Amino acid sequence: MSSATETLCGQAFGAGHYHMMGIYLQRSWIVDGVAATILLPLVIFATPIFRLLGQEDDVAIASGNISLVRVANELGRRNAEAAKFSIKIIISTSIIIGVWFWLLCLIFGKDISHFVTSDEEVAETMASLAVLLAFSILLNSVQPGLWMGLLSGVIVQTLILSYVIWRTDWDEQVNMATERLGRWYLKSENDSTESSTPV
Repeated sequence: MSSATETLCGQAFGAGHYHMMGIYLQRSWIVDGVAATILLPLVIFATPIFRLLGQEDDVAIASGNISLVRVANELGRRNAEAAKFSIKIIISTSIIIGVWFWLLCLIFGKDISHFVTSDEEVAETMASLAVLLAFSILLNSVQPGLWMGLLSGVIVQTLILSYVIWRTDWDEQVNMATERLGRWYLKSENDSTESSTPV
């Protein structure tokens, strides 16, 4: 929902309607507040909801606490040793992979930026972020499912966005943005003062 605010504020800024940016922001607070209010009971009552859906008490409680049970199968079998072993394997593998990519980013950080751009200034700026990228990869390596899910989502989103950008009629988008700005436009105090002043 917040990305819609970004789009509307960008259009208002581009059209020079700066006061509308504040109005869009305030409207987004109302929409986000209503959505959060509607979703809040789901968060508060997550444990009873999961119990109602037939989840075991341990899983329902963990879900209610926003905890992730990685070894649910072993826990379900009540095999603590196998659960510990699974966790050790997952964490060890994740750390090895994380350290490998961490080293690659630290060693080749300046070269990575040249795969994306030929502009030296942009490449230098990207290279200055290589250490941050390296440590981000290292710290997130303990949760490979989350990291891989995030990367997969970003890749799919990038492919879809690229297709949409390629297929978009940008002249039509300009007309639609102009129409939207006209429909939601509220005159600022400066606009009403200027229009009432005789020329």
